[in-house]
Amino acid sequence: RVQLWHRDNYHWYLKYELRFPCQIVKIDFDIEKPYELVIVKRPKQDMALSWSSYEFCWDDNISCDELATATVIDGELLNLSPLALAVVPPPMCASSLQFDAPVIHVTHINDSSSPVSLVVYLSNGDLLFLG
Repeated sequence: RVQLWHRDNYHWYLKYELRFPCQIVKIDFDIEKPYELVIVKRPKQDMALSWSSYEFCWDDNISCDELATATVIDGELLNLSPLALAVVPPPMCASSLQFDAPVIHVTHINDSSSPVSLVVYLSNGDLLFLG
């Protein structure tokens, strides 16, 4: 496993987790592209190596509806705060959802006709649709 953590307001947040079924040989950020992570892996017991690169960018995640709900990823927790009702400073939040694996991505569905309001992607590969 490779985990990326972020510290803010005296709290450490697990922001991203990558899982691999093989041995990880080396992890490094690219010298010229600071948001690109390069991982060298040994897929089997043989001598061959493979590598993958991942480009990361974190954006603010606030719904476009009248509640303006902010979502913050914190490992297996997804912290939610409807800013129109209560301004709660991080790392506190109005409510939290806990999952079986770390959250690696969340997006708001801004369509009032849709029964889905959030899509959550977990590090174990699960894709969850929440109403």
